[in-house]
Amino acid sequence: MAERRFGAAAFWARQTVQYAPDARARAVGVQDYRRLVALNPLAFSLKLGLRPSNNVNGGADDRTNVIDGFDAVGVLSDEAMALAGVVGTADASASLRIAEGARSQTRLGLNGYVRLVDFYGRPTTTPPFWWGTTPPAPVEIRNADYSTASLSTHLQHSRSFGPGLFGMAQIEAGRLWQGGQPAYDWQGLELSGSKRLNDRLQLTFGAAHERRDWVARARIDRRQQLDFGLRGAAAKGTWGLGVSASTLLSPASQARLWSLSGSASFQPKAQLGPVALSLAAGVSTTVYPDYMVATMHPEGGRQDDSVFAELGMTVPKLGIAAFAPELKLQAVKVDSNVSRFSRTELSVAVGWRSTF
Repeated sequence: MAERRFGAAAFWARQTVQYAPDARARAVGVQDYRRLVALNPLAFSLKLGLRPSNNVNGGADDRTNVIDGFDAVGVLSDEAMALAGVVGTADASASLRIAEGARSQTRLGLNGYVRLVDFYGRPTTTPPFWWGTTPPAPVEIRNADYSTASLSTHLQHSRSFGPGLFGMAQIEAGRLWQGGQPAYDWQGLELSGSKRLNDRLQLTFGAAHERRDWVARARIDRRQQLDFGLRGAAAKGTWGLGVSASTLLSPASQARLWSLSGSASFQPKAQLGPVALSLAAGVSTTVYPDYMVATMHPEGGRQDDSVFAELGMTVPKLGIAAFAPELKLQAVKVDSNVSRFSRTELSVAVGWRSTF
């Protein structure tokens, strides 16, 4: 602290949390750590993920493609089917506080994200060909075709408006790559905030607008989103509820959509032996009103209804610097009136997370 090395001091404060002899001493260590983080003008985070899954490409469960309301049936390619493998992700961010007042601060930041896929067994697919001609030789489905990366910069201003009321505004610009090729550049504006209703209840809300300029085509998409949430503490644990609505406006009819979703989470105070648990579940509906399959237009457009569930398990006593190993069991099921998009995914995510 005397040398104003707030990052190093925060690192050592995490050690005191790990070795705290009781709950009271641990609470003091956590408070010290958060004060040091607040003092440091530089903030950064790194999230690494490794997730084995039976469906890393979002493929279909069934080889036949059935469209509700039509007798026509198609056959999906090998590449369109669910393929097993491992998904690796890296999400890094850094920001610098460039201005600060008694009740506000402004930060300039940089974000980077990478998603890589490794298929099991090196699957192959047959390239498209005309019926009646000799089928071409199968080709390997490349891992790189399912990679994603993004790089962005942002300017963020946050402010306290009085007891329990907090707001944030952020402008952002960046580029997204898909399959190793530039996909689109984006510029966005995000507004969010929170209001503490009482000692145990907090309301959160947010709105965002994003413009996407596609690199290889003359197309501009616009995406809007609204979010509302409620977080609370009860005698048996902490819980959260959230709802979200979004829309994508695009000159490409296949891309236009609107979506509604809801989620719930609960983290019980009680542990199962040395294991701390967390539970989450949610549902969503996404509608593509103008979606076409060849000349066929499903009544009401394409509709994807999904449900997800997640069970998280952490062992706090095995932590290093107040980080502990975590295991997440995840399940997703999507039902669509275009069966190409009906899918089921089961996955296991492993990693490390902060215990506070």
